[in-house]
Amino acid sequence: MIMSTATPPTDCPSPQLLLTPHTPMAASAGVDTELDAIALLKAELDTLGLLLSECECARTLEAMKDRVDEICVAFRVHAQVAEELFYPLVMAASPTRWQQRRAGSDHTRAKRLVEQLENAEPHDASYDIRVTVLSQLIAQHIRQMQAEVLPIAKASALDMASLGARMAARKTDLLARRSQGHVA
Repeated sequence: MIMSTATPPTDCPSPQLLLTPHTPMAASAGVDTELDAIALLKAELDTLGLLLSECECARTLEAMKDRVDEICVAFRVHAQVAEELFYPLVMAASPTRWQQRRAGSDHTRAKRLVEQLENAEPHDASYDIRVTVLSQLIAQHIRQMQAEVLPIAKASALDMASLGARMAARKTDLLARRSQGHVA
């Protein structure tokens, strides 16, 4: 993540791509409660991917720090909602398929890095390395969710609309707590 004053590469997302109802910035205005659980997770994964791309294209340390802060909030909330609501229900509904799934500690390792980055400044010696590792972990998590977890959830008999509404409500609650200064 080397900062430059040059024009960002052409594969960098435009800022307007990030202004969707599912981004952390727009989330304070409300989370789409009409999405089923799988669509909600896909939207969160897309948002994380776009934020990672924008972080890689940041021209200044301040811009990178802003994107990293958004990534940290988005991932922390995504992980908490998934761990509290989505994973336990999918595991219970499809225990055999879930056990066949590759075990990983994406959330645990990424959450550790998120905590470190939330307490670091972009000029710290290890900041750039931590951002790079977090980007890799989240990219791996996105691939794993899309290839392994979401297909298991789709094949289950779970009511994804109801689960999506519960997840959206929890996400709204967590984001509201964060905006009030209560870190969940």
